[in-house]
Amino acid sequence: MDTKDRIDFRVVIISNYLPDQQDSMLKFSKLIHSSLTNKKVNVETIRPIERAGKLKFYLPYIEKWLFYIDKYILFPIDLLAYVKNIKLEKKIIFHITDHSNALYALFLKSQSLVVTCHDVLAIRSAIGEISKNSTKLTGRLLQKYIFMGLRSAPRIVCVSEKTARDLHRLIGDHTQKVTTILNPLNFDYFPLSRENAILKTSRLGASLVNAIQQGFILHVGGNQWYKNRFRACEIYVSMAREKLRRGVAIPQLLLAGKEPSSEIRRYVSENSDLPIRFVISPTTEELQALYSVATALLFPSLEEGFGWPILEAMACGCPVVTTGKPPMTQVGGEAAIYIDPTNISKSAYALNEVTDWSNIQRSEHAQKGYANLERFSKSEFIDHYLAAYSDVVKA
Repeated sequence: MDTKDRIDFRVVIISNYLPDQQDSMLKFSKLIHSSLTNKKVNVETIRPIERAGKLKFYLPYIEKWLFYIDKYILFPIDLLAYVKNIKLEKKIIFHITDHSNALYALFLKSQSLVVTCHDVLAIRSAIGEISKNSTKLTGRLLQKYIFMGLRSAPRIVCVSEKTARDLHRLIGDHTQKVTTILNPLNFDYFPLSRENAILKTSRLGASLVNAIQQGFILHVGGNQWYKNRFRACEIYVSMAREKLRRGVAIPQLLLAGKEPSSEIRRYVSENSDLPIRFVISPTTEELQALYSVATALLFPSLEEGFGWPILEAMACGCPVVTTGKPPMTQVGGEAAIYIDPTNISKSAYALNEVTDWSNIQRSEHAQKGYANLERFSKSEFIDHYLAAYSDVVKA
């Protein structure tokens, strides 16, 4: 695509409601915005504004419904007013960067539109395909409208082939074009020295310095069922018990992300003789520091849309132990160590082997990770999106 094509249209990104704190989706929107800006594309980001949501401090028991008012009543009104104001512009593309906002497509039927689909896990749960993640009535209704929005979108970009296959199966033969564009890194991750890592994580306390000095296994993720956080703890405990039996030093387990669930806290309490620690809401820079000095990233997700932590860890030279199924296998390529997390003992054995690697083995594996990263080019990523925008403008 030449320069003329790139600047011949304007892109309006529809991003996420800030109080929802959907960090990965906010990072994705920023990635799209900054990449388009670097290509000198006229780009603007809009999102639902917190209005009713401000009442959450006075009405915390209906916080979800206050958020729903902002997202699903007030923002569609804002969106229709926005469309009315720009109706004379012929080449404007709306980009819904998170499929969970796809119901906004129902208000943009006459507009050039691209939707990024990160996964269809919530839709599959709502229609009963994922029994371990039951969905309430309101959730099922919401996913119904999200699915309707996806079906009405003229162009959908999926972040992995696994997501694209699942989406194709759900929407069947439909008119929109579905393509796959792999995500690049959303931050300039690179390995930090141990000294720099300690400095970057000083806010997190002295216990983390001990973990860095003694070695630790890292898990990055929230409490969503598919992140398999509880199973990560079980795999670690199995590995640690075996090391104790052999009289070998035990690396700590650091769970980085949201506050742990009560189930996980109870399990950690039951195994209080083992060094399991929580790192709550680390910054991106702190995550970089943790990846740089971790013995390994344990990422036993049951499902993912993409799996950014796999790339992030590899960019910092950290070995990755993850689930041997798509999309983890597509992202990890030949540079990850694959496990079946339903088999705790075998997974613990694989993790234990990684902890016993020599410095030479770690260095060789890090090189595989750096080579794998070359498949995820930010330049190719945004060029593919520019091509998608061009397609919907011409349609």
